[in-house]
Amino acid sequence: MTVLAAIGCFLLLDSPLFDVRSVTVTGTWRIAEHEVVELAGLGTGVNTWRLSLGRVRQAIEAHPRVLRAQVSRHLPSGIAIAVA
Repeated sequence: MTVLAAIGCFLLLDSPLFDVRSVTVTGTWRIAEHEVVELAGLGTGVNTWRLSLGRVRQAIEAHPRVLRAQVSRHLPSGIAIAVA
């Protein structure tokens, strides 16, 4: 059973099925969408499970035109970012 769990974790963390392919940004009236994506640092090949949502949020909120950011996973390969 432990071996199966380890294999399952490995598949989740290394499967290209979970690589970020789409990023949806909302609330961009103070900052451009491409700036938010750039601040998030979401490059190709980033696995949605290995992504620290808290770090992405902090990186975006460090921008002076962003008051708050909310980052969530939309499995299998999407990330949603809402800024205010």
